Amino acid sequence: MKVVTTFHAPSSVVGSVKCCLGSRDTEHLAIAKQSRLDVYSLQPNGLQHECGIDLLGQIKCVRAIPIHGTERSKLSVLLAHPDPEVLFFSFEELVTGQKKLVVNHTLPLRERGTRPAEFFNDLIVHPAGKVAVVHCFMGRIKVLQLKAGDYEKDCDVALPEFNVFSMCFALTDGGYHLAVLHQDALRNVQLISRDLEQIKDGWDLSPFPSTIIHPTAISEKIFPSPDDVPFLVPLHSAGWDEEEGDEGLNFLGGVLVVGGTKIVLYELASEKSRKKQEGKRSRLEKMKASDAQSAKAKQVERDARKRKPTASVDWPWGQVTAWCGVEVDPLRNTRFLFGDVFGNVSLLSADNVKDIGLILVPLGVTSPASTLAYLSNQAVFVGSHLGDSQMITISTFPSDDEQVPPIPVKVKTVDRTALSSLSKRKGKQRASDDMDVDEEADQEAVGGPNGYVITPDGSYIKTVKSFKNIGPIIDAAMVDTDGSGQQQLVTCSGGNNTGSLNVVRNGSEFQELASIPDLVNLTGIWAVKSAFEDRYHSHIVVSTHSKTSLYRLDDRGSQSSLTRVTHTGGLVTNERTLAFANVAKRAFENRNTKYKDSSYAVQVAPSGIYLLEYDSVQDTYNPAGQYLPVDVVLPQEERSRAKPTEITAASINAGQIAVAFNKGVIEVLAIHENMTGFLTRATRVAALGSEVSAISCLPAKSDSFISSQLAVAYWSTNRVDVFYIGRDKEKGLGRLERQDMSEPLPALVRSVQFVEFDANEKYLICGLADGSFAHFAWDQAIRSLVNKKIVSLGSAPVHLSVCEVDGKKAIFAAGGRSTVIAPDKKKLSHSPVILKDLTATCRVSTETFPDCLVLAGPHGLTIGRVRDLNKLNIRTIPLGYASPRRIEYVPILDAFAVACTICRPTRVGDYQPIESELRLYDANSSTFELLTQYKPELGEEVSAIVSFTRREGEKDVPYICAGFIMWPEGDDKPVTGKLRVFTPVSLNGKRARRELALVTSQDVLGPVYSLKWVNDKLVAAIETVVSLYECVPDPSTPSSFNLEVIANWNSIYYPTSLGTFNDRIVTGDLQHSGKFISEARDYGVIRSTSVEALAEDSLITGTTNLDLFTFSQSEHNERKVLERDGGYHLADFVTKIIRGSISVDSANGSPFSPEAVFCTAMGRIGVIIDVNDQKLSLDLSSLQRNLAHVAPAAGGEDHAKFRAPRTSNYRINDSESGAFGFLDGDFLESFLNIIGEERRVERVYAGSSDPERLTLPVDDYRRALETLQSLH
Repeated sequence: MKVVTTFHAPSSVVGSVKCCLGSRDTEHLAIAKQSRLDVYSLQPNGLQHECGIDLLGQIKCVRAIPIHGTERSKLSVLLAHPDPEVLFFSFEELVTGQKKLVVNHTLPLRERGTRPAEFFNDLIVHPAGKVAVVHCFMGRIKVLQLKAGDYEKDCDVALPEFNVFSMCFALTDGGYHLAVLHQDALRNVQLISRDLEQIKDGWDLSPFPSTIIHPTAISEKIFPSPDDVPFLVPLHSAGWDEEEGDEGLNFLGGVLVVGGTKIVLYELASEKSRKKQEGKRSRLEKMKASDAQSAKAKQVERDARKRKPTASVDWPWGQVTAWCGVEVDPLRNTRFLFGDVFGNVSLLSADNVKDIGLILVPLGVTSPASTLAYLSNQAVFVGSHLGDSQMITISTFPSDDEQVPPIPVKVKTVDRTALSSLSKRKGKQRASDDMDVDEEADQEAVGGPNGYVITPDGSYIKTVKSFKNIGPIIDAAMVDTDGSGQQQLVTCSGGNNTGSLNVVRNGSEFQELASIPDLVNLTGIWAVKSAFEDRYHSHIVVSTHSKTSLYRLDDRGSQSSLTRVTHTGGLVTNERTLAFANVAKRAFENRNTKYKDSSYAVQVAPSGIYLLEYDSVQDTYNPAGQYLPVDVVLPQEERSRAKPTEITAASINAGQIAVAFNKGVIEVLAIHENMTGFLTRATRVAALGSEVSAISCLPAKSDSFISSQLAVAYWSTNRVDVFYIGRDKEKGLGRLERQDMSEPLPALVRSVQFVEFDANEKYLICGLADGSFAHFAWDQAIRSLVNKKIVSLGSAPVHLSVCEVDGKKAIFAAGGRSTVIAPDKKKLSHSPVILKDLTATCRVSTETFPDCLVLAGPHGLTIGRVRDLNKLNIRTIPLGYASPRRIEYVPILDAFAVACTICRPTRVGDYQPIESELRLYDANSSTFELLTQYKPELGEEVSAIVSFTRREGEKDVPYICAGFIMWPEGDDKPVTGKLRVFTPVSLNGKRARRELALVTSQDVLGPVYSLKWVNDKLVAAIETVVSLYECVPDPSTPSSFNLEVIANWNSIYYPTSLGTFNDRIVTGDLQHSGKFISEARDYGVIRSTSVEALAEDSLITGTTNLDLFTFSQSEHNERKVLERDGGYHLADFVTKIIRGSISVDSANGSPFSPEAVFCTAMGRIGVIIDVNDQKLSLDLSSLQRNLAHVAPAAGGEDHAKFRAPRTSNYRINDSESGAFGFLDGDFLESFLNIIGEERRVERVYAGSSDPERLTLPVDDYRRALETLQSLH
């Protein structure tokens, strides 16, 4: 059994809408990603997340449904095929202040035997909020009747138009009218309208086209490319009154046809024209049958003619992908924002359309928009599928610092200052509503009266905030580039103007602010203040194994320095320091102990405990008292034992010093109130041989001066004792009372720390000598350590220190690797940091470096801070118009070979030649420095790359093989390809100066889809053949070779993906699923898109139907076959599967083994985890089944059916019970959120019948799911 979990959720935005959801005046922004809907409130400081909900299904669009008579709205979401649904949501504000989205109604749309719509799948809502229309099947619409923003009833209505491009409501003062843009049987683009009428049993469309918009054909000159799908934008009259003044002066509203080389406007028909058309139709109905047939034919011919638009304007850029009005109320919109595929954003104004026409104003460049939402005060949300989503503002004045949308030369522009002198009204009359335009009409007639494109004079767009998006992921490589043991995923993401490489890893980001390279071999480091209550630290004490040094922090901004203090006074410098800290002065007020500011500090060395007073004038420490091992007074019953001779471990807080002497003696001391010496508070002697390895009296709460608990670890037992620091009332002496002893840990404890992040959530964290750390929860009710968990951080001993990350308390654990420990949803989580081999850490704060860490490593001291406690760290390398499509790691060079497609901005319909590059990036550089690049000829696309090494003489030589697709000029179907082998050659012996030298080139009979290197052989998927090549030395050229085919494996389909395991090769093609070449194959039709071998006899593949399948090789009738042993509907397009794990948490003995990582087109990164324990697999399957009844997800018929794999656009069959061989890890982990809610847990355990009752204890489920959660 395998578990599918999410490491990075889909980040591409598919839709957004601004609305007002709550009872207050707060405005909201709803953002839809692939399977999640989030609601943000609009605050003065930006967007504030309020709530969100995960859905079963792919969100197609999100719409606001106005509540009639109010300013409020509710939300509705359309889920896409293969299981289309409409979900209705309400926004609830709880008394606790929390908000949530509640599903009020679910309307399934799935129909048998009906063909899904090819171009237009959408939900449109009338501005009145009483009617909505859904179109997702050809020849049909579903009319939704709404009441108060909620579903009331629905009605299926036949639609005569089949190939619908777009649909919208024509905004009039009365009635409902649908404008429909479609393609007729002759492939002509037609615009018609139909009246939506309420009848007795529901709703119906008028059998004849409505007279509100006269039918017209759209010129093919406007839509020259069949790939560009146009759409409609409704435009209201915005207050013009038809009865006032000359009818020709008034604009009656209309629809914009967008998506071609022009934006054209068709005005709604006037009342006079509508009556005229209705009269004609009435006369036709009254004619005799013979005469009517001829007249109707003429009318149909007339309707198919092109009509002159009311206005038009040139569109200078690429295909329009998003639009929005600048007013929330569509009845007041006369200005619209449009965004194209290259991120060009412009403003279209129809304010004076009858006077000067349509005005198009270029604003600037953003990420390619998949959705636009105008918020308020010139703020706009740009949701993107290809780049980061953005919050932008539109300024009044242009800036030269940002990119400006380019205007093609053939598009005429005018300066904005000339608009006031332009008038198209003079000497012109209103065009007749019945005016026909012949096919041979002139340019103005075809496009209508031309508007104006304003000459760009700068960018009006400023990006306020970006929201990270790594989708779509086209390819990825998983490598450990820094030798830390932690894998990093480097993705090829983005497209058009936002191509990027993204380095994704599990962990937080460390921001280095300063470094001191000379201080090495340190065992301890402490930041010290001049006085206890000072805000900033003034000194740093460092210790090696044999000495101690004091350094002064000279904080002078960018010129800050660290100066060694030579006159240290009473500071003990000739031996190592075990602990050092500022202490407060203890005083008594009204019989209560108070702690006040002081200039004293305490140093603990093996020789003793020293009280020091800081002299700010002399910048030195003066001795004030001491406590040596000879001063120890053993308890009466232990005085026969030898006295201790040295201190082995220590811990200091504001008012206590906890020390461990040799011979097992433990003492807790306090400082005398006159600051002249020490007082013994409690003494305990451990059993003989129980030497202390670590001790801590640091308070769990940050605002506490002293601690009531003491944690002590021992060399001999690998256990931790928890003592209560109390007082024996009978004897009047202090005592250490053991509260609990931990379970044995796998290694020696070298660091220990109590910490309380939130009220009633207290933990004990232990750093171990084997490079791991353990943590326990402290149960105050039973005074016991519970819920042990161990995490590995390498092999070096782990040291713990308190730190602050983004204003939140955390623990920094440093060793061979480093991590930050912090609470996450009522449990501890850790976020790795790319820092290696640290020997000591401490918290430091200065004016220049507030709330930072000082880290002691093999190369010196580093000052910096940890940012972002998320378990995911993403570093983006923007490539602009270079869209990376393939990536390969070259280990011997520590570099990445990247194949890029160059996307030059082009206008709709213009030819865009194929342009490609092969680049080499430095993997060890923080900025991915470009080392070199190879530019093939136009029409040659790098489609696959693989790296390999060959032994030549005394060294290994790296090579990069690139496969090419050769595109004939003007043809969209490639017929040939090439294989080219390069080797990087250093120029002048410098790494940063290289070139890719061509070693050999070979033509192949077909496009190259995929390349692999197996056992010194090149495997190439070419057209329908998988070829095996051998490198044969070229005797004519030293250090050169040729590629020779030694074997071919023919397939009748296209093997677009290859995977390998040792000497095994697996293929997947767009027709069948997977094959082990020459050994076994599966003949099922599942249309594989990516494939990878998991072992010598198993593979996994993603499909075009958004499924995951696993296969195992077996024998049947003495023939090897592939058996399908797992199927799971992921609802996302898998583009890459990589064998391995991105997590560092997998440990021996765990029931879970990460097997593979997959990437998708929507930016999801997922993990496939194998469950080794068969019984646990069954228990988790039972939990998933029962959980689906108690905590069903929104959308989908039910969880089981939704996860059932598809072999077409529909489910395998209706009897399919669900996924097989896979479990939904994200859904299982939701059980952790309801543990503690006894009633819900009991319902989950009970199931729907006695046989479904769960038997595994809750704690076992919790531990298993937390372990699973730590792996992604």
